[in-house]
Amino acid sequence: MARNSYVLGKRIARGGMAEIYLGKAVGEAAFQKIVAIKRILPHYASDKEFIEMFRDEAHICKRLQHNNIVAVYDFTEVDGSYALVMEHVDGADLRSLLSACETAKTRLSVPMALFIAACSARALHYSHTKTDEITNEALGIVHRDVSPQNILISYEGDVKITDFGIASAENKLTETRPGVVKGKYSYMSPEQVAAKPLDGRSDVFSLAIVLWESLAMKRLFAGMTEVESIRKVQNCEIPYDLCELNPEVDAELKGLVMRGLSKDRKQRYQTAAAFEKDLLRYLHSRYSDFTSRELGNFLKRILAKKRDRTQDDIKETLAQESTPVAAPTTAIASGSGLVMGGGSSSARPGSSQIAQGSSLTSNDMVMREEMAQASIPKALGMSA
Repeated sequence: MARNSYVLGKRIARGGMAEIYLGKAVGEAAFQKIVAIKRILPHYASDKEFIEMFRDEAHICKRLQHNNIVAVYDFTEVDGSYALVMEHVDGADLRSLLSACETAKTRLSVPMALFIAACSARALHYSHTKTDEITNEALGIVHRDVSPQNILISYEGDVKITDFGIASAENKLTETRPGVVKGKYSYMSPEQVAAKPLDGRSDVFSLAIVLWESLAMKRLFAGMTEVESIRKVQNCEIPYDLCELNPEVDAELKGLVMRGLSKDRKQRYQTAAAFEKDLLRYLHSRYSDFTSRELGNFLKRILAKKRDRTQDDIKETLAQESTPVAAPTTAIASGSGLVMGGGSSSARPGSSQIAQGSSLTSNDMVMREEMAQASIPKALGMSA
């Protein structure tokens, strides 16, 4: 197989753990393909335990090949810089879409919200039940960070979940430090904020939060402080009637959502597939004419200006020179690696930063990864 190079263009997002660059893959015969490159920030790069765990997760996530999961191709290390190379999704994350709806004083339609949740549930079930190709043993992949920021929607109406590797590695790291939990507390399950062992039902609860918010156009468990959010999740406090917040939601649909939000995981949907089945049954029985094209067209309308800006960024990235500046030292995939050469720290187009390897994700992954640490017993005033 011929080796490709990656050219880093504009940095499009930065969070507490990583920064994402628009980029392009460059191959033989003038081949070019727009990609995205997610680079781990230096303070995580110095944590050897995290990097080893993240490397292991990257190996696993490369095997998650599903239409509703952002593909991961490579994780590489060069001179202390680490980067994840993934599929590029031309669109927006669900958080950005909901924010745009709020600004425009509109909302997602019920079938759109159901379709997004059903596609996400399908992806989660695939990951929950994924087995090793050789041993046939379950890989036990739980996302742990299902949230609007990690659900991507393309302008064609495709729905994909991202960040499996980062979420799993991050949580595995904290699990080795008793009493400590990191993440977006308002999207965690009760068992997750209590630092209990997790299975796929935790992701089901998180997805039910996302669906509730998509229908209500209102945050569910967000508190003024992290401790308040944790308390709301632990107590499963749902002070609003979904039917009152959205007149298009009937008692049957509310029942599906509330089952996903059961505090007792034995009362929840036991699999993401069961959740998807009920969501699709309701969708097809009430909105038989709905297609994913409707979702894509809605995205194009409400995010028209953002889409235009992105197209300009893509054109600039494709116009960059494609001469590699160095050779990789190590990589997960054979014949791949990442080279971070010269240019400014923000990696604007023309910085000539090059990566060699495969291809990466998300045109608009809003990096609001608020990974604050908190000791749960201490925060809640409980004895350890």
